[in-house]
Amino acid sequence: MKKWIVACAVLTLYLSSVAVAQAQQTFSETTPKEVVAKIVQATVDLQNELSESQNKALYYDFKDDDQRERWSNLPVTIVERGGLRMGDLNEAQKAAVFKVLKATLSEEGVQQVLENMAADEVLKNNSRRGMLMFGEDEYYFSILGKPSSNGPWMWQFGGHHLAINATFSGEQVTLSPSLTGGQPMRFEVAGENVSQLDKEIPAAYTLIQSLNSDQQKKAIVSSRTSDLRYGPGESDITPRKEGIVFGDLNSAQQNLMRKLISRRIEILNPVHASIAMKKIEASLSETFFAWYGPIEEGRAASFRVQGPNVVIEYCPQRMGGDATQHIHAMYRDPSNDYGSEITR
Repeated sequence: MKKWIVACAVLTLYLSSVAVAQAQQTFSETTPKEVVAKIVQATVDLQNELSESQNKALYYDFKDDDQRERWSNLPVTIVERGGLRMGDLNEAQKAAVFKVLKATLSEEGVQQVLENMAADEVLKNNSRRGMLMFGEDEYYFSILGKPSSNGPWMWQFGGHHLAINATFSGEQVTLSPSLTGGQPMRFEVAGENVSQLDKEIPAAYTLIQSLNSDQQKKAIVSSRTSDLRYGPGESDITPRKEGIVFGDLNSAQQNLMRKLISRRIEILNPVHASIAMKKIEASLSETFFAWYGPIEEGRAASFRVQGPNVVIEYCPQRMGGDATQHIHAMYRDPSNDYGSEITR
């Protein structure tokens, strides 16, 4: 397991809090219902840490589509977020927010969130002062609806290069849509090297390099990188039959594709990630893998996985110089975006 970066302020806060004192998250619960009950309790604990005015800022109506879609890869000074600003919370309140995240996500999922925030702190410290605002203070947490083990509700956490949207209905959970990535992707904090998405990116290059020349002709759509197709503001999530279809891979390559998909799905807690993977597995025969750019690892390239129950995108950005240091990445479930299926 990757070391926790205790030198970064937000990670130190996370590890030092009594509420989230253990770095390793174990999901000993055996049922999805028990996991959701723990998440709901974490929201109650958060509410108890907040003032009346803070609770008012935290909660939105579940039908508030403006708030639901108020997420972006852009800084908060360009796209305003809603809810509680992390920089306005005391240590106990921040810990309570992370307790909700920890109850919902896997250990690796929480680590991705923290690394994204740490990267934005690095970006802030290495950027000229201006109208754009970066850093770990500029992330927001909100809840739509009333947390419950029965009715529909959701929580949102995000800021620059990060948007985790967790929708619940009874014991069911989806993270569609969620945006990760960051800038920089590789950095150092107090002697600790951080490399974001360090399992997913190699998995993608391993898959494309495993294809023979005929397969690569199908998979490689363009010699140039592609930008997000299913990112912020997009509501028509219709997968394209683009690239190479799962059935045109041999068994070893199919396992590599499964592994690539699971790297993104497994930011959700293991209980619900397993359910999501079973759903994806049922439609893999209709799922495509597409590549844009060079196939040599270390060079900037984009990829997409597109199927009835999963869309995954990885897109380097030229802004800032080295495109591999600035990544936008998306996950969506076309059949269940914003929980449309489970809350129907």
